[in-house]
Amino acid sequence: MSIYLSHETALAYWTTRVDERAVLPAHIVPQALTTADVCDIDDSEAHPEAVARCRAFMVACGAWTQEDAPQRQLHIMVSRRGKRGVVENVSYHLGPKVIPKDAFVCVAPGIYVSSPEYCVLQLANTMTELHALVEVVCELCAVYAIGPEGQGMTGQRFPFTCCQRILDFLDHLSGARGVARARLAVSHATDFCFSIMETNLAVELKLPLEHGGRAFPSFTANKAIFVDDPSLRGMMGGRKFVRGDIVLDELQAVFEYDSYEEHAGKAQLDHTQTRAGVLRSMGYLVISLTYGQVSTNANFDVAIWMAEEQIGLQHPKVDHHIRCRQHEVHDFLMQKGRRF
Repeated sequence: MSIYLSHETALAYWTTRVDERAVLPAHIVPQALTTADVCDIDDSEAHPEAVARCRAFMVACGAWTQEDAPQRQLHIMVSRRGKRGVVENVSYHLGPKVIPKDAFVCVAPGIYVSSPEYCVLQLANTMTELHALVEVVCELCAVYAIGPEGQGMTGQRFPFTCCQRILDFLDHLSGARGVARARLAVSHATDFCFSIMETNLAVELKLPLEHGGRAFPSFTANKAIFVDDPSLRGMMGGRKFVRGDIVLDELQAVFEYDSYEEHAGKAQLDHTQTRAGVLRSMGYLVISLTYGQVSTNANFDVAIWMAEEQIGLQHPKVDHHIRCRQHEVHDFLMQKGRRF
C-alpha cells in the first residue's frame, strides 16, 4: 500500500532539500529526478497509521520540525472520494483518472511525493493569488533551501527543476485544469535565485503592473558574468566569473541585494565591494539594495524610482489601483514571520 503526498506537503519537501556539498558551476543545470514509472493511486492509503508514518517521514527528512509536525496540514492525493478518511489536520485531494507521466517521485518505501512540476500544477488549482504562485515556482527553481519552520535559509543546493522543465511537463497536459494558470505563473517566475530576498525582488520586478509588479525588462538571476581581464580576475582571487544577483542583460545593469547578515564582517564587505568594482569596470551599472531600502512600501517605491532613473527606464504611469496592488504584493512578500 502506498501514500501520495501532494500540494503544500510536496512543496515543503522540495523546498527544504539541502546539499552543503553543492558547488554551483557557471551554468546551472537542475538535478535529474527519477520519477515513478507507474503511479496507481487506487491503493492510496489515508488511514491514521499511514498519516502518522508520513508525518514521521516529513520530520526525519528535515521538511518539518518535530514540534510543528502534529499541527502541520498533511496533503494526500486519493483516487476515490470513498478513500478520504477523517483525520485531523489532513487534506484529501481527489486525483485525476490518469496520473500524468513524471508526476510522482518515490522518496521512501510506500511514500510518493508530487514532482516539483506536478506540484506547480496542483497549487495552480488551489492558490488564489498569482504572485504567491509565482513565488512558489521561484522557490522550487531556487539554489537555496528553506528551513523546516518554513522560514530562513539552511544552505545551498542544486535546483530540482527550472521554468523550462515545468513548461515541458505542462505541454503534455494541454487542456487540463490549472495548466493555463500554471503557465502564466511560470512566465513571470525566475530560475536559480540565490536567496529569499533575491526571490522577493525577482517576483516584484518581473510581474506586470496589473498584477502588482514593477514590469522591469527581462533579467536573469544569479547569472555568471565571465571576467576576461587578467587583472580583474586577480582582484577576484583568480576566479573566472562573478555572479550578479539580478542581471538585466540588455541594459548592462545589475541589482545586488546586500544583506546585513552577509556583510557583518570586513571580509564579506570587502568581497562585495570588490565584486561590484569588477562589474563596474566591465561596464555594468551596479544598483545596491539593503534591507532598509526594501523593508517598507514607501522605501521600496523610492528605491525602484531611483533604479529606473539610473538605468534610464521611463517611469510607468501608475494609478491608485495599481499602486495599491503593488503595495499588497510587497506587504505579502516582506511580511515578518511569514511561513512559506
